[in-house]
Amino acid sequence: MRAPRSIVALTLLLAAISPFIASGHVTGRSVERDAGAYLIDVGLSDPIVAGEPAYLDFKLWKKTPAGAAEYSDVWLRIVSASSTLFATGIHHAEIGNTGLLYTFETPGTYTVYARYEAAAETRAETTFEVTVLEKQGSGVLYKWLPYIAAALIGAAFALGLSYTYRRRKGSRMVS
Repeated sequence: MRAPRSIVALTLLLAAISPFIASGHVTGRSVERDAGAYLIDVGLSDPIVAGEPAYLDFKLWKKTPAGAAEYSDVWLRIVSASSTLFATGIHHAEIGNTGLLYTFETPGTYTVYARYEAAAETRAETTFEVTVLEKQGSGVLYKWLPYIAAALIGAAFALGLSYTYRRRKGSRMVS
């Protein structure tokens, strides 16, 4: 039994445009730093683009015995040149990743300070640089592309349903 043409066409259309509408950020790279008895692991969106939310997640590992280290919070500071842009404490999540979304407004190089604490005691700390890229494709088409893609998917789906309905209705009349 062959698949109806409408199903094949809809599947091909979805396969063709799905890369354009998928825009989720996934932690793509990791910054690892040796910090005495600990290993600091910070996951970052890759690439980090100005004007778009970037995800940062924070992990702390014990070297011996190897495994996740206990900490209560991460103190975070993001600095551009000599001014602090953002500073906060992030409570260690019981389930899932300990992280945050931050939008860097302008391209450039930023310094990130992370300090892992257990109660009032510092367990480990690190500093690393993050390069923020300029947003590409900021034209009108880029802005409207997700909406155009959604409209095309909706139209293809409606045409497929209409075609299937007409074929079924036509086959009932002939019998």
